[in-house]
Amino acid sequence: MTSVRISDGAVLALTRVETSPVMFLHGGAGTAALHWGRRMRQLPARYEPIGVDLRGHGASTGDIVGANLDRIARDVTEALTALGRPGGCHVVGFSMGACAALRAAISNPCHFRSLTLVGAHGRLPAGMARDSHQRFTQWATAEGRGLARFHPGAPPWPEFIAALGEMENDIPAEALPTLLVPTLVVHGDRDEFVPARCALDLFEALPDAELAVLPAAGHLVQDDQKNLFDQVLSAFLDRVEAREGAPTDIPENTNKVRSKR
Repeated sequence: MTSVRISDGAVLALTRVETSPVMFLHGGAGTAALHWGRRMRQLPARYEPIGVDLRGHGASTGDIVGANLDRIARDVTEALTALGRPGGCHVVGFSMGACAALRAAISNPCHFRSLTLVGAHGRLPAGMARDSHQRFTQWATAEGRGLARFHPGAPPWPEFIAALGEMENDIPAEALPTLLVPTLVVHGDRDEFVPARCALDLFEALPDAELAVLPAAGHLVQDDQKNLFDQVLSAFLDRVEAREGAPTDIPENTNKVRSKR
């Protein structure tokens, strides 16, 4: 509650509607604007979207060559600490950003109001890591001319892509059950980089998780199923915000939406 004094000396009490911050983290070779720009604008007004360009990407500085997901996870934690929001932020991560956010949440859960993991994995199935990295390298090389202009501070494109391709996310199985942050796992049923099985593995391992596998969607599920993704994300955020109230209905036209609660 704040107030304002008007011309005749009267004081009018003002009620400010507080918004809940939602931090968006992009995937490798992307930026907050590229991977989340339109989706951030679709959030209900009760949420405050905050897009972050990860180190070495977009408008951000910092070395990506030689970095790993632990380094990026520490960056995420430091960004959340700098925001200083009581109760933490909702964090939505895609691909590399999701894997880094997951590591950060396990290490420093106090900064997280909730966690949404899009196209993420805790561990790729045996033999899949090399194939996934090759697919990413082929895609990023083919798209290099269009993408490189969004990363003016990046090293030469082959070095940039090689550094991203070398990043491993291999979280110990025993670490996942320790994460008590409410988590939404979202995956496309046709993800060409991370098998949908990885989403189910995360859902089964995390103690406070929901799973939404969206139909006819690849790795960029937030683009392939724009409206459905917006509904699923907003409903999840509302449920977390109103844990003591009535649950929000989950959209019915998802392939699978499962909750442990």
